[in-house]
Amino acid sequence: PAFHLFDLNLYKSYPGFGKNRRTLSLVTSRGCWYRKCSFCFSSVMKGQRYRRNSPDKIIEQIGYFIEKYGIEQIAFNDDDFLFDHAWVKSFCEKFKSKFRSIYWGCSTRVDSVSLEILKEIKEAGCWFIYYGMETAHQNLLDLLKKNTTIRQARDAAHWARKTGLVSESTFMLGLPTETPKMGWETIEFAKEINPTFANFLLFC
Repeated sequence: PAFHLFDLNLYKSYPGFGKNRRTLSLVTSRGCWYRKCSFCFSSVMKGQRYRRNSPDKIIEQIGYFIEKYGIEQIAFNDDDFLFDHAWVKSFCEKFKSKFRSIYWGCSTRVDSVSLEILKEIKEAGCWFIYYGMETAHQNLLDLLKKNTTIRQARDAAHWARKTGLVSESTFMLGLPTETPKMGWETIEFAKEINPTFANFLLFC
């Protein structure tokens, strides 16, 4: 992208994602490896085939952004930054060896995380993680073809807290077949798992 055409001082991270540092968004992949969620646009708009830059290429880009624009933080906006643990571990090792004062955050699915990988990214400078949890009801997750479980959502939230990561969990309200009672139960579930931020979006 032609970043030189933009005054980067005008752009800030959305609440929760930024440490009040000079931040740049970066996407390391296109397409979706999963491609089944009934509500998602990624596999349609970004193509069915998943492809991703190498860790070396991303490290090179980050170094350029730091040198050219004084970037202090990266917001990785991949739909699922953590699904390939081998790629993530390679990236983290290279990141740690090159950058010592750069922070970053990322988005992922609750079935793509483990306590081990969250510890790994935390050690490499990650401080924020974003989960799309959607609902507290398994039948609605199945309706969305999300292929995740409530247990995985609980574990993902617990592991984020245990590793000291700031977390945001997003939920949808007004899903097909959802009753008002079920919507309130999703809100109570969000309070129970206690992410740093909870975000509720209306399904339409």
